[in-house]
Amino acid sequence: MITRDEVQAKLDALAKPMGSLGHLEALAVNLAVASQSLTPLTRPRRLVLFAADHGVVAQSVTPWPSAVTTAMVETILNDKATSTALAKAHGVDVRVVNAGMVQPPSGPWPAHFNAQAIAVGTADLSQGPAMTVEQFDSAWALGEAEAQRAVDAGHLLLIAGEMGIGNTTAAACLTHALTGIDADTATGSGAGADAAMRTIKRDIVAAAIARLGGRTDKAALAEIAGFEIVAMAGFYAMAARQEAVILLDGYVTTAAALIAEQLCPGTRCAMLAGHLSAEPGHRAALKHLGLTPVLEWQMRLGEGSGALVALPLLDSAAALLCDVTRLADIGPDKDSRYPVWAAPVLAIQFLTRIPVPGTASLTPQQVAAGLVQAVGWFPLVGAGIGAITASVALAADSIWPALVAVLIALAIEAWATGAFHEDAVADFCDAFGGGLTADDVRRIMKDSRIGSYGSLGLILAVALRAALTLMVVESMTALSAFLTIIAAATFGRLLVVVLMTMVAPAPQGTGLAKDVASGVGLPVLVVALVTALPGLLGFAIVTPVPLLAASLVAAAFLLWFRALLLRRIGGSTGDCLGFVAYAGQLFLLLAATAAL
Repeated sequence: MITRDEVQAKLDALAKPMGSLGHLEALAVNLAVASQSLTPLTRPRRLVLFAADHGVVAQSVTPWPSAVTTAMVETILNDKATSTALAKAHGVDVRVVNAGMVQPPSGPWPAHFNAQAIAVGTADLSQGPAMTVEQFDSAWALGEAEAQRAVDAGHLLLIAGEMGIGNTTAAACLTHALTGIDADTATGSGAGADAAMRTIKRDIVAAAIARLGGRTDKAALAEIAGFEIVAMAGFYAMAARQEAVILLDGYVTTAAALIAEQLCPGTRCAMLAGHLSAEPGHRAALKHLGLTPVLEWQMRLGEGSGALVALPLLDSAAALLCDVTRLADIGPDKDSRYPVWAAPVLAIQFLTRIPVPGTASLTPQQVAAGLVQAVGWFPLVGAGIGAITASVALAADSIWPALVAVLIALAIEAWATGAFHEDAVADFCDAFGGGLTADDVRRIMKDSRIGSYGSLGLILAVALRAALTLMVVESMTALSAFLTIIAAATFGRLLVVVLMTMVAPAPQGTGLAKDVASGVGLPVLVVALVTALPGLLGFAIVTPVPLLAASLVAAAFLLWFRALLLRRIGGSTGDCLGFVAYAGQLFLLLAATAAL
């Protein structure tokens, strides 16, 4: 979980005076936290525009008839609207969805138009429920499917836009109900309502919410929402689950975000607010979601236009985090800015639960600067872990039966490492065993629960390692067993570094693979090879053939594994790296025991 403090530490370590970019740095923090990456990406991106009509238009809440919805959708499909002009200017893919228009646009329809409609407009919410619960579920599912489609196409940042005459009345009802602000504050002029229309609109909003009697469940929200609003809510909920960044537009889209957060708590964590609308209730809606708008330009068009205008600033924030070098890497005194012992300390902190003296003296800037370099020290930390495991196993073997000694040693190792690699094995087996699509694989990997594939894979992996370690302890001299267990732990962590140099992080990946692996190159690999020597050298001198055999098997495995990752999920993840570390240990142990 990337925190705001971690992002700020990285910003403070960049080659610029701290805080010198003002609000852009605050936006960079928000973007990094929303995307859960210290190197956030804002491309590729897609705008999905949902259109629907509202029965409440019959109550004179707007000067425009529902026919304007159809006319504007046709304009959007012909690439002549404000939203399409801005999307083209900023490299945004566009899809248009008929969620429930009274009159669909005239054909033929382009490929980026989804003609699926829930119904021919909503019912009049001033007279009763705007839709049934079944229609609510259908609209939600429509939005979910569009978000899934966008993520499957590789889009990392998603915007929902809307078109629907009368939809600010529904948005006012939802904001009134879900934030607790009064009807007068929630109700604005929308698309040009005069004072008399606004009064009618406000009274309708107040009466509709009074009719709910304080309820904010799904059935209650169905009574006051619009098809396009519910579809956007489902779109947001799915986008957040798939770890895409969500950029909100104006008042109506934020009302949809309120629904998403109400029914799927935590959705807001993936959200950024593009702008503050001229509608009076928008500020309260954003405050309720804990979001700060990028722009305050009094825009109120809709169609996703405000979010599109804010996009270049998000691009700037992403460039700041991804492309600016660290202050420690430039200047005549660059070496003095980074203590030489910080990288191994960070490696120990990352791979174990062992407290390390001196870590408190590291500044956040030094931590941010040292994460990539720390990867080069993983093999040496692995050697230390192996030494602990070997020492416990051999010491316990003099007291208890060898099997008991090995199980105690492995249990202590799991405690010392937080069962980091065992958890990775389980997650990997669950994801690649049960995931049919790339999104399924990524979703299952992030699920903390262990399924049947994970349980089976973990049991087999641990049992095999225990059996091989038992053979080493029982069949080798104490010195050979000691060196073999250390070498196995070293070898596994070395393979992690090698894989990082072979395959880039997967889209929507998290953890080490996402924020550190992208910076691992040949210099870090060279460091890793050097730090692997203490753990491998003794074993290589005593039994050189098993090390060579394990290396050849590992090379073939990594080539196959790389192809698998690229084909299934487009890159690597932290769980994939942990799985490789465990597999590497098994390779060397198998080679060593085969030579007995």
